[in-house]
Amino acid sequence: MIPRFSLVRPATLAEAFDAYAAAAGDAAYIAGGTELLQVMKMGFAQIGTLIDLKRLPELRGISVNGQVRIGAATTHREIERSPELGAALPGLVALERRVANVRVRNTGTI
Repeated sequence: MIPRFSLVRPATLAEAFDAYAAAAGDAAYIAGGTELLQVMKMGFAQIGTLIDLKRLPELRGISVNGQVRIGAATTHREIERSPELGAALPGLVALERRVANVRVRNTGTI
């Protein structure tokens, strides 16, 4: 059984930092959280507040202009379907097509 916790879904990075500070050290950032929730379920971690970063626009997106930038909350599917990445890093795009299945790629982040 997973212990009780609060879930905060901030709209901005500043709100995420504020939520962490308000939890007085009893918080963790997640952007999916599958592994962390398993650890909590097994009793190896107890965290009072989880702060979900997945929807933050500052952590999403792909840009290719001399260098490649992939935000941590960018989904595998976004990487797989990016024409800019396909041109710059075709091997990465090919690899992403083999990650799990479409359902996982639509929600899973790097």
